[in-house]
Amino acid sequence: MTCSTCGPTSTSPTPSSPTPEPAVSPHPSRILGLDPGSNAVGWGVIERRGRGWFLAGCGVLRAGGARRALPDRLQTLYAGLLTLLECWHPHEAAVEDLFHARNARAALVLGHARGVLLLALAQHGIPMHSYSPPTVKQAVTGSGSASKEQVRRWVCQWLGVPSEGIELDASDALALALCHSRSTRRRRAGCEHRLHR
Repeated sequence: MTCSTCGPTSTSPTPSSPTPEPAVSPHPSRILGLDPGSNAVGWGVIERRGRGWFLAGCGVLRAGGARRALPDRLQTLYAGLLTLLECWHPHEAAVEDLFHARNARAALVLGHARGVLLLALAQHGIPMHSYSPPTVKQAVTGSGSASKEQVRRWVCQWLGVPSEGIELDASDALALALCHSRSTRRRRAGCEHRLHR
């Protein structure tokens, strides 16, 4: 497995496991976003500090190429995600839903990869939330048909970081995490509104 990673102050890819940025509080709230793929899985962690969300880390888990057998790729991605979970200790995860694929076989392979990710999350007791690509794009950019480049630009603007060095798969994963943070805020606001009626 190769894993590229970057944080708020470092955008250099590294073959080793990521090292979390020092947290402001000892137990910050963290959301892990995952953009599934059978050859590469984008990941991004955002962290709650005070009243805002900040980039903690992001990168891409790579399975070694499409020429490898699918079971070997799935094992590599599974092991890579376990390493990320042990490193970052996220409180929740947002995973892209199976929305579309080029064909039935592509959808089946993607489903295998997504299932492996969900298994790793379940084994660590991390609540998982699923969002479709249009929902994520709408939440982050205001357009459900935004391009990957537009998503990256808006994600970096939301998090206050430069886009250089952040791969598209990683920015898609960060968009999932941001989408969930906004969805959670709206649900909490709705609950508070009903409690005070």
